[in-house]
Amino acid sequence: MSSLDLTDRTLSDSLATGMALPATWYSDPDVLRLERDRIFAGAWQYLGRASALDAPGAFLAGRIGHVPVVAVRGKDGIVRAFKNVCRHRAHLVAEGEGCRATLQCPYHAWTYDLDGTLLRAPRSEREPGFDAADWSLFPVSVELQPVLLMAGYRFRHGQLIVPYASIGAAITSYTETSTVAG
Repeated sequence: MSSLDLTDRTLSDSLATGMALPATWYSDPDVLRLERDRIFAGAWQYLGRASALDAPGAFLAGRIGHVPVVAVRGKDGIVRAFKNVCRHRAHLVAEGEGCRATLQCPYHAWTYDLDGTLLRAPRSEREPGFDAADWSLFPVSVELQPVLLMAGYRFRHGQLIVPYASIGAAITSYTETSTVAG
């Protein structure tokens, strides 16, 4: 049973005076759902190192919140990201990171180009009215910062907010001036 009660006046007073959240909130599935929906779904998330996508064909799979995502650098050099879910049976089309010419679902071999379009769907010619153009991977917004690869599924390209954009510059500055002892 959930301990989530946002109307509890005692809780409101406690939070207003700087008290901690109720301990049960740290393991409550309802709180996790609200955090995913109201905080993380509406924010850019760190997906990985920008250098992971340094060459055409490079890909990096990860998660933003509870959404599986794959980012790729296309043959045209453009970085794109997609929900990492085959449109046929919802299996992942990529895992980890590496370099490849296409993304392919291991379940039924649906194969996607690095721009997200469906290239091959075995036996689809047997399906009346099947149009591969209707089955592309779902796009996800992605932004490359100096060293960061950020993704979000409720944004359009170019909407990376300034505080996140400045993090990449700060990390680059730090790594260029830091030394490692030993």
